[in-house]
Amino acid sequence: MEHTRGKLEALQNELRAVEAELEKFSSDRQQIDALEAVCIALDKLSELKAGELFWKGLNADQSAEKHLHRVRQHIAGFEGKISGVLEKQSALQVQVEQKLDELDDLSELVRDAYEREERRKEEFLIERDVSVLPFRKMIMP
Repeated sequence: MEHTRGKLEALQNELRAVEAELEKFSSDRQQIDALEAVCIALDKLSELKAGELFWKGLNADQSAEKHLHRVRQHIAGFEGKISGVLEKQSALQVQVEQKLDELDDLSELVRDAYEREERRKEEFLIERDVSVLPFRKMIMP
């Protein structure tokens, strides 16, 4: 149990470190989510053939498409960078759950062993004094 608790503690420390790393990305994550929403809205405008409502005043439509492509690449790069951290977090959470289950199983085994020992101690020990029976001759009918 001590070995499993030690491993569990190490996993929990590692998980806290990963969560702290994810916390660093939280403001970036909000910005990227907003940027992605803008890209989706611009795509919808493009589908409705109303892109000029937004892009009006720009010199060339080509530059707008290139810019959108660069923005999408930036979003994909951020998602790739954070996905590795998210995968590590989920893997650590699975390992922590496994160790917790293992500890539960071990605790149950220990509890059962203690209960068996208590029941064994509570059993009555039958003690009889050995007494010598007097010798009697067998009488045959």
